Amino acid sequence: MIIGHQRIWQFLSKSAQGGRLAHAYLFVGSSGIGKKKVAFEFAKLLQCKKPLKKQGNFDSCGECRDCLLIERNQHPDVLLIESDNETSEAKEEEKQTKIQEIKIEQIRALQHQINLSPYSGEHKIVIIDSSENLTHEAANCLLKTLEEPSQKSVLILVSSSWQKLLPTIVSRCQMINFLPVKSQVIIEGLQKLGAKNKAKIIQAVRFACGRPGVALKIMNEPQFLAKNIQLIEDLERLMKKDLVERFRYAKDLSQNSVSAKEVLDQWVIWFRDKILSELGNKNLLVLGEENSKNIFSLAKIIESIKNIQQTQRLLEDSSFNSRLILENLMLKI
Repeated sequence: MIIGHQRIWQFLSKSAQGGRLAHAYLFVGSSGIGKKKVAFEFAKLLQCKKPLKKQGNFDSCGECRDCLLIERNQHPDVLLIESDNETSEAKEEEKQTKIQEIKIEQIRALQHQINLSPYSGEHKIVIIDSSENLTHEAANCLLKTLEEPSQKSVLILVSSSWQKLLPTIVSRCQMINFLPVKSQVIIEGLQKLGAKNKAKIIQAVRFACGRPGVALKIMNEPQFLAKNIQLIEDLERLMKKDLVERFRYAKDLSQNSVSAKEVLDQWVIWFRDKILSELGNKNLLVLGEENSKNIFSLAKIIESIKNIQQTQRLLEDSSFNSRLILENLMLKI
């Protein structure tokens, strides 16, 4: 079940039914917004033997052999490519410290796969998750595939940082931009999936900030919410530290780009709550009233959010020194 993104699904559904498929798509949007989910549902629709018409759009039946195999990521004609360490059995903390990469060997395996005839469906479908993690060699290798696409292949690149991709790759894909989903739509989606605790649903939706995947993760993994609240508590302690401590924190954070992105996302939420508290909208607070006490002016809060967002954009560019970028942020907040 897809939560939100109705217009995107309508477009993809009509493209599939009308036979107007692009050889390559680029799904872009925030992490956890639902890009990968839609990619898999699209793959199911393309391979489904008994598609259904729902609310004017075609959808997969979810019950045929092809649908069930895709759901389990076992379909011979649907290939998922992820960062190399994501597919390993490394412990979670080890994955966080390893460089996220999609290597040239994985793209060569992709090329071999799509040149084979489809086993059971009409298409060979490849989903490349976090495609911004392609190494330079892998990206150039993929470019050759995009320049000379197989007649039966459909490539779906998924990215939360598409600016890191080669411009020549982006130009050869049909870009689809995933925007935040309305809170009420996420609430209704969670309820349809069986969630009943209203307070927990509201907390998950507020924390997710329009990202259905994040809301689902909060509902299903209590430790995920606890981890992110801990990141915010770390910020509150950091605000009281001197520059030496702040720079030490920046150094540690700069050594893990994945962690840095997660941390800065939570910082935006913390400052957002300060704005809502200042404006008297305490019913919209993510962290609750006990965390809404404000020690900054509204102008300072807005400036801090802008600085964090600018830092996030700079960190997207691997040519910059991430430690210096984060140290500069420490001077401003």
